[in-house]
Amino acid sequence: MRSVLAEGGLTRICAFRHGGIVPPLYGALIRSYELLVNLTRKGHEVSLHSYGEASRCYTYHNIRCREVRRPLAFANRLGNMFYGVEGEWVFKLLFSGTPQLAASAREEIGACDVVYVEHIWSSLFPLVYARICGKRSVLDNHNVETMLANRSRQEARGFLQRVLAFLWLSYVLLLEKTSCSLADLVIVTSDTDRDLLCKTARVSKKKIQVVPNGVDLETFRPSREEGLRARAFLGIDRNIRIITFVGMLDYPPNLYALRWIVKELAPRVHQQEPDVRFLIVGRNPPKELIGKDKRIFFTGEVASVVPYINASDVCIAPMTVGSGTRMKILCYLSCGKPVVSTRLGVEGLDSSVAANVSVGHLNELPSLILNLLMNPEGRLETQVQEIISRYDWKRISAKLESLLISLVGGTTYIR
Repeated sequence: MRSVLAEGGLTRICAFRHGGIVPPLYGALIRSYELLVNLTRKGHEVSLHSYGEASRCYTYHNIRCREVRRPLAFANRLGNMFYGVEGEWVFKLLFSGTPQLAASAREEIGACDVVYVEHIWSSLFPLVYARICGKRSVLDNHNVETMLANRSRQEARGFLQRVLAFLWLSYVLLLEKTSCSLADLVIVTSDTDRDLLCKTARVSKKKIQVVPNGVDLETFRPSREEGLRARAFLGIDRNIRIITFVGMLDYPPNLYALRWIVKELAPRVHQQEPDVRFLIVGRNPPKELIGKDKRIFFTGEVASVVPYINASDVCIAPMTVGSGTRMKILCYLSCGKPVVSTRLGVEGLDSSVAANVSVGHLNELPSLILNLLMNPEGRLETQVQEIISRYDWKRISAKLESLLISLVGGTTYIR
């Protein structure tokens, strides 16, 4: 077996997550991809084990990927029938906690330098295997899942849904506490989440390190020409104003925001500005929302969201449920767009970033958006690009690399 350390750096990282990262177009997938691929660029060997639609092995940008067929995939459809999109997510995440993924990678766990697990959903058995094999382990807790589950309870309707939401919250709390206890190091995306995790899962603050979400500054940049091409593709005149929302639309927090956009926001904006178009960019929009208003465009999944952001006049993040930090806001600002968000939408972001976002309660967002549409000049501070540069994935991955090297080199974190 090769040495665990070569010239002071890591040699092998065995990573796990509950789903693959191809294509890395949204939120957590982008974070996973950017952090892991930047580690490979520094010379570290990275293997990623995840569930997928079929068992297969492949290499993606120097990340060695191994997917295992997702167990009981048919149960996801039952969950959808029983409880809609939320039920589908619950069943998918619940069955991601089987020992199958860790068992298929037991040899790599034994040979690696550090076990790196993303999210709590597939974390339990890889972390247990790491303990058995005497390996250091890291849990990248993208969200404080207990807080996310608790906030999602407000969307429950009817007695049965409220009971199920409570049972789900209890399961998530137990899993998050156990996973954080097993890991040698826990990573979160913000100081806010660090405090929340200490409170909800009783994790020592000394054991938690902040590795924030970021943005690819080479990809997300202002481009008027790119925006005009996107408008032409959509058949929207360059003089028509566009309000854009980007997100994975089968992810419950984004779905809740989308429902509010279609049912509440768009009608209120159209009362004042009937020619405004809404642009919804993301995969799997619910069929029942499509076609309600021809002024609301759904792109479905796209190869890149950047042209559509650049085609916009205002970008929005009307989030009422969530945890972690909203990467979409960093992407919007990197393209030089004015942003309107709820307070939860900017939660966890640096105050200098939040200062460049128009923030209000849901009932205040229509007037904030209309004000930006009518007063387009001077909407962003001139130093916004300098502020966003602090969130460059290269800087953020360098911090993660330093933490991993310290961990494998013997730094002890409080359990």
